[in-house]
Amino acid sequence: MALILNLDLFQSTLILTMGMVVIVLIGIAIFNRLVKSSSEGSEMYIGGESEDVLSLKIPSSEALYWGLVRRVLGNTYRILRDIVHSGILNEWYVYMTLSFVVLLILAVTYVAMVR
Repeated sequence: MALILNLDLFQSTLILTMGMVVIVLIGIAIFNRLVKSSSEGSEMYIGGESEDVLSLKIPSSEALYWGLVRRVLGNTYRILRDIVHSGILNEWYVYMTLSFVVLLILAVTYVAMVR
């Protein structure tokens, strides 16, 4: 004998969603019991080099980048740092929003011209 349920759409969706959540939780529990953790991620990865490379005095990529910016674009950097930068987060938000709007307008114009 079959069980017939008279449910509306919301109740049936709720029951099916709860059933799927239970199935996913059971699957996660089974997966966590079967999968063994490895110690491979605990070793330090140095790009294929030995650990001796860490003792060398090599500047970081960030230091190289800012050194290049200050040397090549020194005047522009000083203007941005001293005149434009006020330290107020809302001003940064406005500058970023305006720059994204300009980029969006340029992109839309380019797409419209290509078609």
